Amino acid sequence: MPKEGIQRGCTLSISISVICDVSSTLLPSDDYHAIPVQFYKDICYTPLFSSDLPEETHIGLFMDNTYLVPGEKEQKFYHEEYIAPETVSAYRIDNPDLYCQVIGQADVLCQNSLRIPTSLRVHLLNECNVNGQDLDCLLAMIKEHYPAYTNPATYSMEKKLYLPSIVAVLKRSCFEEFITFAETVIQAFFSELDLSKLSNTRLQSFKHLYVLLFQVYLACSPSLEVKRCATVQFKHVEVPKYLSVWKNSAVPVVFASNERFAPALGVCITSLLDNIDRNRSYDIIVLESDLSEDSKQRLELTCKQYPQVHLRFFNPRILMGKRALQKNPTDHITIETYYRFLIADILPDYKKVLYLDCDTVILDDVGKLYDTEMHGNILAATLDPEVPSLAMGKDPSMKSYLQDVLGLQEGDPYFQAGVLVIDLKAMRSFHSVDQWIALVGERRYRFNDQDLLNKECRGRYQLLDMRWNTVVDCNHTRMQTIEDGPYSLYDAYTQARKDPHIVHYAGFEKPWDVLDSDFAYLFWHYAKRSEFFEQLLMMVLNGANGKKESIVLRLFPRGSRRRRFAKQLFYKATRI
Repeated sequence: MPKEGIQRGCTLSISISVICDVSSTLLPSDDYHAIPVQFYKDICYTPLFSSDLPEETHIGLFMDNTYLVPGEKEQKFYHEEYIAPETVSAYRIDNPDLYCQVIGQADVLCQNSLRIPTSLRVHLLNECNVNGQDLDCLLAMIKEHYPAYTNPATYSMEKKLYLPSIVAVLKRSCFEEFITFAETVIQAFFSELDLSKLSNTRLQSFKHLYVLLFQVYLACSPSLEVKRCATVQFKHVEVPKYLSVWKNSAVPVVFASNERFAPALGVCITSLLDNIDRNRSYDIIVLESDLSEDSKQRLELTCKQYPQVHLRFFNPRILMGKRALQKNPTDHITIETYYRFLIADILPDYKKVLYLDCDTVILDDVGKLYDTEMHGNILAATLDPEVPSLAMGKDPSMKSYLQDVLGLQEGDPYFQAGVLVIDLKAMRSFHSVDQWIALVGERRYRFNDQDLLNKECRGRYQLLDMRWNTVVDCNHTRMQTIEDGPYSLYDAYTQARKDPHIVHYAGFEKPWDVLDSDFAYLFWHYAKRSEFFEQLLMMVLNGANGKKESIVLRLFPRGSRRRRFAKQLFYKATRI
């Protein structure tokens, strides 16, 4: 990270334009101005400024999602995944005025050139896919229109220095000189070409020509005082910070999934759509960070035939930043389950949403669930029929864990968090998203985020009919555990199984792994109609073809007494 040591405030003014090849590019702040381009050829072919230049004393031009780091004297090249608030603040790029103080009386502030093992010409040809004829044509246009620049340009081509992109702030007069030079040469260059006959690779290479012209401009102006500083480049800048309301009357349904669970999500959404009220609208939001384009297209195809349904994807990684999460390593859940804590920021204009685990099959209209009156509570959820039963006998440590760690007294209900109605206004008022994530990072919990929600929302949630979250009899052992617990829970669970509204395949045993598992027939009923049926069949076949179990599973089979005993020892040793 960059060092501290620069103060805000300066007497000069600045305008910085960022060349963006994605229309929804995130910028560090509203003080930056986007110049959208669809292809790299547009950087060269279209004038960067279609009207007069900005009035400020200094003008900046940044490319390739790269920013100068004000105050960082060491000429480093930093790399970050996401342009998140924390990284923007850490590199002090939220306030462009800081560049004025850094540049001082100098003419140019830019990144340092990279030293390369070959000449610049060889590097552009071999590493940047620049066409040799294009390079010669560009140099010929420089010679024709700016003959005084010919020798410095030729000399630059033989040096072993390479500028990867334009990331610079210039005095206004210098910027005018550069833009006039660059666009004169570029327009002459393009007048020699028929763009319709060029390959996409060749068009993409034109980006390097504009950068080369900047490098030539610096070399041709030895009197310029040039300052160098560090840069930071962001890999992902296309992620929106939040989603707006699609329709005020829509039922917002939120899922969290990764690529591994995409087929299960496809089956879940297929079942959801089969049971919707055709007179209502549904806004389906999938929180994900690694779904493939193939999976997204399959999900979109699933929803396409329903005009009252809107499907959207959102990558929450920008909101997570570098926050640390604690996860119980003995559990089977994925990190995506924590995304539910971000919903209040992702959907700031929704008052209430449904959150559903994607390993569910939906057998009734979720609009009915959404209509639940919240009465000021943060959540609505069903009782978990298993955890209280474990506390009564099969896991002696569970009772003390519920009391000492979660603050639940004997008789306090414990809910299952796979199906939730969330009052976002109440959730925001109770804890901010930052506070929720901080709580997640405090310690490990046995049942991860579900435990944290039970701890924090004690007395602030209302109970739903267990039919809205009927967990399966995982490994045909969960029923016995529930039967050994409170009779009221056992009775509610057995009644829910007779007419479930949502079947939840909670636990390690999934219907695509064990075909005769509890309620697996319902999953496969919808799987056959989903866009993921072939993928699911392949998953079954791959499992049947002898996929090797890990040594841990061979020694401690899931659902076995040996595994339960090992877990208890682990919890005791780690104080979870």
